[in-house]
Amino acid sequence: MISLPRRLGVGFGGIMKKAIWLVSALALGGCMSVKPVQAPADAIDALKGQPFTSVTYVKPDFSAMTYGRAAIGGLIGGAVMVSEGNALVKDNDIPDPALRIEPKLTALITDRLKSSGATRIADRVAKMDDEESLSRDAGRKGVILDVETIGWMFLYFPFDWSHYKVMYTARARLIDASTGKRIAQAPCQYQSEDKTPPTYDQLLDNKAALLKTMLATAADTCAGKMASSLYAQ
Repeated sequence: MISLPRRLGVGFGGIMKKAIWLVSALALGGCMSVKPVQAPADAIDALKGQPFTSVTYVKPDFSAMTYGRAAIGGLIGGAVMVSEGNALVKDNDIPDPALRIEPKLTALITDRLKSSGATRIADRVAKMDDEESLSRDAGRKGVILDVETIGWMFLYFPFDWSHYKVMYTARARLIDASTGKRIAQAPCQYQSEDKTPPTYDQLLDNKAALLKTMLATAADTCAGKMASSLYAQ
């Protein structure tokens, strides 16, 4: 841990680095300005027995925010964090947490709706996530479950630069494909607990086993929150 004098003696450069950390941390929350919308019971009942389509997306950029990269600052520093983050995800085969959330929600929703059939659309491009495009590609029939990772990253603590936390944000929607209208929306924000935060090496040891576990916990937590938020149980 960092000693008290070092915490206080950050100067202008330290203030700037702290600001960068705060901006990056808040960026995930800023992406989630949408409010949760729970589907009315009659809207769910109206979709019983109809086809079901689930949608997941191309893996989004991952940001690996280390103190050294934050010190670069600006757009260049941000670009390096994303570039290195994406390389870590690729080299360690780290899955998008949305792919863990989607089947959990699918099982619950298809059981609730007694769906006549299920289709999955994978690796959709994020810019094609509007309700109209999704409804068209679902054949304008039944209900669509749309699960998308909005942001994922690890970042250091502002006063403890050698230990890290995981932050994750996602969104799930239910869409009536016949009308192209969203009937429910469940955003989720998650950050790992601070009790025993790992070091960079601990996160990435053994093909990033700990990072994968932390992201799986984020996915499971969000799946539970989304399941209770999309419609009344």
